[in-house]
Amino acid sequence: MIFRLPMIFRLLESPNYAETHYKFKLPWSRLHKSWPEIFLDAPCRVEPLQPVPLVLVLRDANLYPVRIKSIHLEINALSWPTLREKVVVEQDFDQAFHFVELPFSLEGRKGQVSVNATIEVHKLGKPQSLKRIKNWNFPTINPRPLGIHALEFPNPKPSQWWSGETHCHTWHSSDPVEFGAPPWLLQKAAQSLGLDFVLCTDHSYDFDFQQANYRLAADSEQRWQELQQEVQSLPPYPLVIAGEEVSCGNSRGENVHLLVCGHKNHIPGAGDSGRRWLKNHPTHSINEVLEMASPVPCFAAHPQQPMSALERFVFRRGYYQNEDLGLNGSNPIAGLEFWNGMQDEGYKIGRLFWIEQLLQGQRILPIGGNDAHGDLNHYTGVKTPLWSLKANRARLFGRTRTVFYAANPLLSPATLQQSIAQAQQSGYAYVSDGPALWWDQNSDSAKLCGLSTPDFGTIEMIQVFRGYGNQKVEKQEIYTVGINKWEKNMDFDGADYMRAELHTRLGYKAMTAALWA
Repeated sequence: MIFRLPMIFRLLESPNYAETHYKFKLPWSRLHKSWPEIFLDAPCRVEPLQPVPLVLVLRDANLYPVRIKSIHLEINALSWPTLREKVVVEQDFDQAFHFVELPFSLEGRKGQVSVNATIEVHKLGKPQSLKRIKNWNFPTINPRPLGIHALEFPNPKPSQWWSGETHCHTWHSSDPVEFGAPPWLLQKAAQSLGLDFVLCTDHSYDFDFQQANYRLAADSEQRWQELQQEVQSLPPYPLVIAGEEVSCGNSRGENVHLLVCGHKNHIPGAGDSGRRWLKNHPTHSINEVLEMASPVPCFAAHPQQPMSALERFVFRRGYYQNEDLGLNGSNPIAGLEFWNGMQDEGYKIGRLFWIEQLLQGQRILPIGGNDAHGDLNHYTGVKTPLWSLKANRARLFGRTRTVFYAANPLLSPATLQQSIAQAQQSGYAYVSDGPALWWDQNSDSAKLCGLSTPDFGTIEMIQVFRGYGNQKVEKQEIYTVGINKWEKNMDFDGADYMRAELHTRLGYKAMTAALWA
């Protein structure tokens, strides 16, 4: 019971690929069905001329083996005829994880595309148990089609800049409530999305347990090396880097999460794993982890995301404080990942926390990620433990991305780290869910550039903020735009730094790092 009981509280966390079979040694759960989780997934957005990986996903087929006979697809897009296709599968599934890419094409369709699927499946050896699953078999939530935004124009981005996903989870993040996707699938999705790099950030505490059977302990260093080997076996582009979301202790002894990528050895962190009941003290402090990771740049994950009293009590979770950024150490935190997929309360408070650091003179970056556990098109999670699920399309892989100026023309883990370090000093970075907004590194003046496309809407407004540290205040200047491409030379006017935010007519946004005087 020490291992299992607290895991019920994990059900209150962020949604993901939902694991529905764990009952906590209880006799019954409305979510538990004698079938594996079965669903389709595909990227939420696709660049022109890029392939779209459509993937059949099964989890826990080792417990409930099945045979999938065929999948019927119905593809709809505005002003296009409905496309119907049948994919013959005729394959047995009996492993803990299955991710199978299916033949698929949008055949030139643009705009918002919906994909409905009917999956014909029966239990292995029992053809009379044939079921027809509409899109997914998650209990208590209605089936929803896949939604793919097929872009008419390439994702706006200046040349010689790198765009990437900074916070996502592979199938090495696997436990009684969630699991992620294999690195090869994240790389394929990144290519469709027009990303240059992916930072895989698996839970540090999940490496302590077996991937296929999350109840059994494992050699964490061996598990870490398995992820490294998977990543190293991939093609070189888009660049995929193995990393961790390390649970560590803030200055108050509370558990917070630190994103570390590109380090050599596994960094332990089990304080808020939920596997040790109320033995929830941090394994290492933030400063200790920063030193272990050095010289790899690290990001504070969702530093100000609100949490319940229950989560604070059971997992001893807390928030980042001013003194938690390691500013006096050899490897201070490089960025705050407060844009964690959604512009929610955590985004708003985290943005204010970032501005507070800037006004104190701290050269720290805004970071955008998604915390996606797979979650290419939807994410699902438990709404009421043992009773109901929920689903939405807010925090999806690659939709919010961070973009760095390519300080070196060759993309590698080392040169990406170089770009991050330069961005801290120069301000050559931005975060976006669509349009681009950046400080022109080739200009002799402080030139601000904005770029959007009809896919994301014309630039409606640009806000320029000048920060005055001695007054602890930012002063705002607003530009009404109404076009897709915009640039303007800016004056510091005595400010310590300038930063900017862009808003489009269709509700998309971008924000720059701080450009220092």
